[in-house]
Order: sequence, then C-alpha cells, then structure tokens
Amino acid sequence: VVDTGGRLLTALGYGLWPSMVLLSEIVQTFILADFCYYYVK
Repeated sequence: VVDTGGRLLTALGYGLWPSMVLLSEIVQTFILADFCYYYVK
C-alpha cells in the first residue's frame, strides 16, 4: 500500500510540476509585460 501510494504521489507530482512551471512562466511574462507597459506609458 505504501509503495502504491508513493508511486501515485510521484505520478501526481510529475503531472503537477510541469503545469506549475508553465503557470509561473505565464504569470512572470504577464507581470513583465504589465511592468513594461506602465513604464513606457
């Protein structure tokens, strides 16, 4: 049961990690674009 739980948790982590990285990249890009927009304006 512990082995299955660990495997499930690892699979969930590997599935969740790329989406979190992608989300942070999008947020970072949005903040940078927003900052540049206000700076130029």
